[in-house]
Amino acid sequence: MSESIALSLMIPIYNEEKHLPHILERLASVSWGNKTEFIFVDDCSTDQSLSLLKIWASSNDSRMRQRQIEIKIVTHENNSGKGAAI
Repeated sequence: MSESIALSLMIPIYNEEKHLPHILERLASVSWGNKTEFIFVDDCSTDQSLSLLKIWASSNDSRMRQRQIEIKIVTHENNSGKGAAI
C-alpha cells in the first residue's frame, strides 16, 4: 500500500521566471519529510515560468527522488489573480 502525502505546498505563480530558479533550488534543498507534494498554479504567465516548472518537474533530481517529492502543475488559461490560483 502506498504511503499518503504527508505535506502539500500550494504555490501560485505569475511571471516568476527571474525568481523560479532560486525558489526551486531552495525547495529542493529542504528536508520536508516523506511524501511531500508541491502544487504550482501558473496563473497564465506570459514569461517562461511554466516552461521552467515543466523542465524542473521532469528532471531526475536525486534530491527530489530521495525525499519523495512529487511535483504537480496546474495552469490557468486566463490570468485570474492570486485568489483564483489559491
